[in-house]
Amino acid sequence: MRKFELYVGEKSVFEGEGPTSVIDFMRKMSIYGEAGESAFLKIMSEQLASWSGKSIRFNSVEDFTKDLLKEKILKEVKDEEHN
Repeated sequence: MRKFELYVGEKSVFEGEGPTSVIDFMRKMSIYGEAGESAFLKIMSEQLASWSGKSIRFNSVEDFTKDLLKEKILKEVKDEEHN
């Protein structure tokens, strides 16, 4: 498993197979976690864009995740970065 850090006002660390694992993590943290995939991505995109001022695509999990990585809202971390 790889370790990732999601920064949306505060940092959260989670483990997953890859960057797209952020979707499952975000669903667990969100009141909108039960929404369908396209609705969930759109809601999260709007919230993140409002918070960060950055444009986050919501047309696919892959594009959503790529934008989170590009804008440094999501990053892969090594264990020593959290000690």
